[in-house]
Amino acid sequence: MGLFDLKVKSNDKDVVAAINAFPANVVRPAAVDAMNWLAFDIRTAEQGEMRSVFDDPSDWTINSMTVEKATTSNPVAGVGWKKTNARTPAGKYLMPQVHGGPRPHTPFEYRLISTGKLRSDEFLVPGRFAERNRRGDMNQGQITKILSDLGTIDTAKRYPGARNQGRRSTETYYIDRKGRGEFFGHATTAAPAGIYLNKGARRRLLVFAIVRQPTYRAIFDFYGVGERYQRDNFATYFKRALDRRRTAPFKR
Repeated sequence: MGLFDLKVKSNDKDVVAAINAFPANVVRPAAVDAMNWLAFDIRTAEQGEMRSVFDDPSDWTINSMTVEKATTSNPVAGVGWKKTNARTPAGKYLMPQVHGGPRPHTPFEYRLISTGKLRSDEFLVPGRFAERNRRGDMNQGQITKILSDLGTIDTAKRYPGARNQGRRSTETYYIDRKGRGEFFGHATTAAPAGIYLNKGARRRLLVFAIVRQPTYRAIFDFYGVGERYQRDNFATYFKRALDRRRTAPFKR
């Protein structure tokens, strides 16, 4: 399961009393049915909560939540986040939103730290010219071009190949720690240290500001949503499952 696991178990007093009135080959599979129905509905409730508390969460974030189904041999269902090697698991970057506290480094930041572009206590926050795709994630083409341009020094360095072809061919990215200003039309204003873009006639466009570690307050009540839904609905789910199994007993 994911980094956060919400376990669904049968611990309601009414349920326990009902269990004692029926044979095990009816009760156990009914409890498993109820826990699985409940787990899938908790996932839907958690997805609704994410849409409520986050500003336009990406499809990746919403759909990364999954259910680990209960079985008769392991009658515990889980609700959490999918594990993946392809991208940062949603459970990892949502951790500060669930518990509050400091944000961990992103893979992009780790890459820049490992090559000496950022210090270990520095982080990046998107600026006006950071590109996002339709899911709200950072545009990987821009990220790749930034890594290519930074090379092994803090000034821009051009490379041959696809990264400098097409619309990226007019872009040059570099790190500026002096915060000398940002160009908007004909106006220049004070700007932070960060990663900047020169594009054609436009100069000093802020893509990422370099900041100290951001700290978040907890806004996603992951555990509370799941526990309240379980408390309010498990008995009803179990009684429905019990009625269903009573007329069609479980067969091994």
